[in-house]
Amino acid sequence: QVMADRIILSKKFGIPVILLVLGIVFWITIVGANYPSSLLMELFAKGEAALKTNLAFLPPWLCGILVDGMFKTSGWVISVMLPPMAVFFPLFTFLEDIGFLPRIAFNLDGLFKKAGAHGKQSLTMMMGFGCNAAGVTACRIIETPREKLMAIITNNFVPCNGRLAQHIKGRQNYS
Repeated sequence: QVMADRIILSKKFGIPVILLVLGIVFWITIVGANYPSSLLMELFAKGEAALKTNLAFLPPWLCGILVDGMFKTSGWVISVMLPPMAVFFPLFTFLEDIGFLPRIAFNLDGLFKKAGAHGKQSLTMMMGFGCNAAGVTACRIIETPREKLMAIITNNFVPCNGRLAQHIKGRQNYS
């Protein structure tokens, strides 16, 4: 533990180690979530086709609301957001359990202070990569109201996995 602290908290190696670990977490999240996400998309696409054939007796507008509106939208949200969250949050929890996250906050405190923020904001922003709502909720760990408000506002600029999915993961919208 002492050796790890010397490396993680050092001025020379701290930030590169943090970036490396977080890069690995994001890579595992993005690559690891692609497989279940693709399977879920295929499953929902088959369900959509089955629903359209079974609900053909309904007026087109009602079928559109039920299948294209409700089912397709729900299926897309579940298949795009659930797998990355199911991968990211356990990894993030593991980093918290081994004590890595407080060391990140300590290491980045000076950098965030220069911007008038708190080092703990780095944790809320990382949490925001999993889900912005969770990132904003995590801002409760910041003590002062000013820094807490700054963290809440800036967390909205962190792309959560729902927004990240279309840009990085190369997902295809099924239609």
